[in-house]
Amino acid sequence: GFREMFGYWVKLLNVDKPCGYKPWHETNCATAFEKRWAADRTYRRWEHYDCYYGFNSFSAAMLSSPCEDPPTWQHWFEMYFDQMLLLLYVRVNLFKFSEGLTDVSAKMLAVGEGSKATAIEQWQNDFRKLRLAFTCFENLYQFPLLSNQQQAIEMYGLMRERMDIDDLYKEISTEITSSDELLEAEVEKQRNDYAAILNWVAAIGLGLSVALSCYQIQSFLEWWKGVLSWPPLMKWAPFLAESAPLWWCLLWVGFSLVSIGVMKGRKKRHQATEQEPR
Repeated sequence: GFREMFGYWVKLLNVDKPCGYKPWHETNCATAFEKRWAADRTYRRWEHYDCYYGFNSFSAAMLSSPCEDPPTWQHWFEMYFDQMLLLLYVRVNLFKFSEGLTDVSAKMLAVGEGSKATAIEQWQNDFRKLRLAFTCFENLYQFPLLSNQQQAIEMYGLMRERMDIDDLYKEISTEITSSDELLEAEVEKQRNDYAAILNWVAAIGLGLSVALSCYQIQSFLEWWKGVLSWPPLMKWAPFLAESAPLWWCLLWVGFSLVSIGVMKGRKKRHQATEQEPR
């Protein structure tokens, strides 16, 4: 039986050529390491029928004696090999996603510091497209229920493990997610910088609008006339009357900017306090 010819099975599964035209007891040999390697990758439920199924990251094989009940060869070609082809498709696509990550990362490294700010959104769009495609791929192919047959389920698990499907998937998923989140943080930082500029502009506009609105208030005008009639200011009255709107606007703009600066400083101190380890 094949259990006595396990060396041949090791060579078939590993796509190794037998050692020429030597006697079978010589070509059937295998090292202890090879036997352990093959044993971990062999499905042996039907070993008593002299039937082995095996899978690894670069090949799949079946070795069986003629058997009609059960028709092991037919099961292989009509069911188990289809599972193998699907997982091979998944594996190839995972490498394709890895290649996409490499391309976008290479573009990021090729851009100089001066142009990085303008290119970040384009990089983010590229990673978003990659993440969307990966999500659709994951939903369609990551955990398909191909069969409810016990042997098919067992063999599917062995295929996934020995083709490194789960390890590859976790690695690519982590890289895509972390890259997208990193660029999202960079874009958010840019938006915050723009928002800060707009806040300062709004503060200036607020100060100007408050200052100018005072000249529409009759009581303010009367108060200002009283200030200009104060004896020490009499000789400066014409100048102050002409430049008062400017000084009044500058006063309110300064007050608005100082108020915003104080509030932002308090917010930063509050955030720093929350981030301190307890």
